[in-house]
Amino acid sequence: MSRPIAFMFPGVGDHYAGMGHGLYQTEPVFRSFVDQCTALLSGHLGEDLREVFHPAGTARGGPSLAELLGRRDGTDNGRRPAAVDRTLFAQPLVFTIEYALARQLMSWGITPSAMVGYSLGEYVAACLAGVMSLEDTVALVARRAELIETVPPGAMLVVLLGEDELAERLDDELWLAAVNGPMLCVAAGTPDAVRRLEARLTEDGVANLRTPTRHAFHSAMMAPLSEPLEQLLHTVELHPPTTPFLSNVTGTWITDEEATGPAYWARHLRQTVRLHAGLGELWRLPSVIAVEVGAGTMLGSLAATHPGRPGGDPPVFATLPGASDTQHDLAALLTVAEKLRRLGVPVTTPHADERDDHGLLAGR
Repeated sequence: MSRPIAFMFPGVGDHYAGMGHGLYQTEPVFRSFVDQCTALLSGHLGEDLREVFHPAGTARGGPSLAELLGRRDGTDNGRRPAAVDRTLFAQPLVFTIEYALARQLMSWGITPSAMVGYSLGEYVAACLAGVMSLEDTVALVARRAELIETVPPGAMLVVLLGEDELAERLDDELWLAAVNGPMLCVAAGTPDAVRRLEARLTEDGVANLRTPTRHAFHSAMMAPLSEPLEQLLHTVELHPPTTPFLSNVTGTWITDEEATGPAYWARHLRQTVRLHAGLGELWRLPSVIAVEVGAGTMLGSLAATHPGRPGGDPPVFATLPGASDTQHDLAALLTVAEKLRRLGVPVTTPHADERDDHGLLAGR
């Protein structure tokens, strides 16, 4: 019997110009879903987002998001931000790449038994689980991103403290945005409040890192969007999930009532992301294999180091290279597919000798 697969979908933050460009060039399935999503999105945003995300001359191994923004410390250093950093474009594009990547894996027989998405990533999970149609999800993601850009600027700070310790340092302009680990949380709030917190933490010797965002996601600064989001959700047909996925809001498996309730998705944007609790639930699944479906290794790293991880070495795989990784997209994906095949997953990729004309799998 095949081991269960859990798809993990990142949110924004590790995305970069050229993400998935190699797969778009070589994989018809991936390309067809990217084209489908971007065609739907262009009707909402008035842009062909393939041009925004894959500008001329951008390919794998190109500049990272931080380099495009001239960043070294989480600020834009006075330079004009790149289009991929705008919420209006970044969120729909991250959804598109992750959705198309999941469909590519599924076309090879790598099918999830469970899923978890981080922030925006939960929309990918919900769409794949049949809670929302692709057309409705794309419209929701686009409108949600558009609404976010109407709220005042905010900031977010990753902090190496536990939830209770960080909560003691928050004021009425700061909120607990995410609990990613026992000693890894995210604070969100007004730019001034985050700067003050950053300075106090640095003075106290507490490691912290500003995130490359201009909004305070998962905080009370998103509260004004709850009503318009809920109204929008009332126009969408919602269904119970056909594949279980973990809720950011509760940190456990989403219920049918939550998944089909517009109020849940309105809360989802402003409430704390309970990833650490969710990963604990994920590791309760017997012999589960976790596959990060998106750029980088953030979720995979958190899953691999989670204290609830079973004994031994449960496999955690990442499917798409990070911004600073020069590995070809297809090489990364085929390497994961081969490792899954060796673990007994019935993967049906094309033969390596038909796909390795350029030595993509050398040394795998």
